[in-house]
Amino acid sequence: MLTMSKITSTDPIIIKIEGRIDGLTSKQVSAELDEIITSGVKNIVLDFAGVYYLSSAGIRVFINSMKDINTVGGQLYFVSLSHHIMEIFKISGLSNVFKVFESYQELTDMLNY
Repeated sequence: MLTMSKITSTDPIIIKIEGRIDGLTSKQVSAELDEIITSGVKNIVLDFAGVYYLSSAGIRVFINSMKDINTVGGQLYFVSLSHHIMEIFKISGLSNVFKVFESYQELTDMLNY
């Protein structure tokens, strides 16, 4: 099961994701991110504190969404990844591709320069 909820509705929009991101639920994630990107939002923060499983299908969704948002000058940010999910990001090289932050404070510090 997967739930996605908008914490903020302004740019940057914060989406809290909870559950599994796999072959079945990745379609839901993709549709939600596509809708947000096409609405004109340029920066999306994905709160991963509640994500406990991420498959290759989920990774593919985020890579495609990153490409889409980069074409409009935006960025995807990931925050609060569990140790297990962070290991997936590191092993796959995604930690070098995506903007990943341990906490909202770290993200806020970076955005405020």
